Amino acid sequence: MAAMSSTAPKSLRASALTAAVAASLTLAACGGGDDTSSTTTTSIPTGELAPAALAKEADKLCASAYAEVQNRSDIPDFGTDGPQEEELKASVPFFEASADTQQQLYDELSQLQPAGSVAAKWEQFLAAFEVGSVEFTSDLAEQAATGDSDTFFDVALKAQNDLVAMSQAASALNMKVCGAQGQAQDTPPS
Repeated sequence: MAAMSSTAPKSLRASALTAAVAASLTLAACGGGDDTSSTTTTSIPTGELAPAALAKEADKLCASAYAEVQNRSDIPDFGTDGPQEEELKASVPFFEASADTQQQLYDELSQLQPAGSVAAKWEQFLAAFEVGSVEFTSDLAEQAATGDSDTFFDVALKAQNDLVAMSQAASALNMKVCGAQGQAQDTPPS
């Protein structure tokens, strides 16, 4: 995929960045969490799950996390002109917390035991979730800390293929909540 250069028109960069950050916020919503300790204990079913039960349990984990993220008070708002250095640096706690909750969600999802008929698809989803969710939000936090909007933009733009792959892997398992952030695009950008 060719990255959009820093010489791209400002309006195009701002639009693309807004779309990428929106995807990351949706992704963070799937991962959920807030900046306080949660006393909620997630119940992970044991035993092999049939395909429909696997999708239902995975979506329930993501939906639960989604409900928690709605209470966050530090969701970044970069406006229509894209993030400024101070705004990026101020967004670091949000992206760090989101990365932590993405990792926690990944760990919970990894405990689900799929039926043999969907085991390969489940492993594909978990791999896509790790890259398109855990690593993505961690990379956003790292780049936000630099305050450099160009590198932040590049990370957000490059992740679009990963978000689409995650969405496709989730769709292959009939999940409706997990992986939903990549569904706005039908195909990865070239």
